Amino acid sequence: MGISRSEKKHKPGIRYAVYENGISHIKGIEIESEKKNATSLETKRSRICFHLNSNEAIHEMMITFHKDTYVRPHKHVSKTESYLVIDGEIEIVFFDDGGKIKKRVPMGNCASGKDFYLKSISDEWHTVLIKTDFATILEVTNGPFVANDCLFAEWAPYATDTAGAKAYIQSLL
Repeated sequence: MGISRSEKKHKPGIRYAVYENGISHIKGIEIESEKKNATSLETKRSRICFHLNSNEAIHEMMITFHKDTYVRPHKHVSKTESYLVIDGEIEIVFFDDGGKIKKRVPMGNCASGKDFYLKSISDEWHTVLIKTDFATILEVTNGPFVANDCLFAEWAPYATDTAGAKAYIQSLL
């Protein structure tokens, strides 16, 4: 049995897991469903939230990215963030305040031989590059969600600038 997902309306591509007797679980076949979902979305990513709502102290999300996903470089104020790669390959790129690359962390699942887990307690600018057709990660961060806790880099294209975002991604590869 795959994950039960709430039918409550959220932003496109965001679903909340349903708990039965305090337990939620997921099978690998759900990743295929999430890949199809991500392909059809403008953001090219699909997310299953395992936290109950945006006010929770810990936010756990399984995120499936299509290779054309653009994650605008950003940094978090007073947040920790961790990534665990479940499927596919990604690269986390860290930048200085002017947009110059400081560090790259290539990642894959635990069988890939690459780093499969990353935790950041810094407030550095960063982005996620998708290196395979799809990648699925478990992201964990502290809540509650506060919109202005995430700052977007002025030196990077807006997510709505499709052509600029695509060119920017290519420049980072």
